[in-house]
Amino acid sequence: MLYPFFLLISIAGTFNNKDLYNYNIVYPAGQEASIQYFSNQTPEKFWTRIGTKFLGYFDYTKSRNVHFPYPSGYYVTENGQHFRNSHDALTRELANEGERVGIKSITNKKQADCVKELRHVSQHETVSISSIMNKRFQHCQINLMIDLIHSGQVRIRKSERDCTYEPQVPCIVGDISVPVHSIADDSRILASAKRHGRNAYLVTVAGNLKVILHQSKKQHIIVPKLGDQQSDDIYRFLLMISKNRVPSASVVLQTDVVDLYTSATGDGANLYHNFISKEN
Repeated sequence: MLYPFFLLISIAGTFNNKDLYNYNIVYPAGQEASIQYFSNQTPEKFWTRIGTKFLGYFDYTKSRNVHFPYPSGYYVTENGQHFRNSHDALTRELANEGERVGIKSITNKKQADCVKELRHVSQHETVSISSIMNKRFQHCQINLMIDLIHSGQVRIRKSERDCTYEPQVPCIVGDISVPVHSIADDSRILASAKRHGRNAYLVTVAGNLKVILHQSKKQHIIVPKLGDQQSDDIYRFLLMISKNRVPSASVVLQTDVVDLYTSATGDGANLYHNFISKEN
């Protein structure tokens, strides 16, 4: 049995005057849930502390079309104990993130404050994407909405008529599409692919890996939703661009936008699955 995974390390800016790095470990379906954490630890120090001890036994391949520093790449082993040891070590790094940096707890608090504000406002009026973009709410920014929608903490509907009131799960109207640059953590594209006439881009939103996929003209969707399937969807995208010789996509334009409503529907999920499907 093979035990594969992708390790992706990207620069995430600075925090408390120190360089910050985003670590993503992506597993296929039926193996483990994705691991994501922030750290001040450089990729070189990570390899010295963790890699030489727990990843040196794995076969390693640097992924194509993926712009991450070493030791980012594809790892695989047939030894179940080596795999479990590596997973335990990476899980400990995740557990230590709260003590070392605490970005996750800060983001979780921001999201909780946003949901609380939306619950209150929704009692009196319908909230829309445009009102959030216009900064009408103290605790809600558009980049926070992605995971809130994908995790089911916030519902998104196409029209005000469809946005029924539920006290615990606020609803917003997807009245406008949002610029790609307003939701991604930064303007850099971490990986890209062109297939079936569509461009797809790997980005991070609040540290989590997401794919922005061309829908039509300037319109895009952002996937996948959170949950058990998320890890496998990202894994399959990375495997596709590393194994199948898929060409890189062109750059994202300032005029490109994301339809958050379609992104949260079955149509959005089907569009993405058709894009990464082996049969297509």
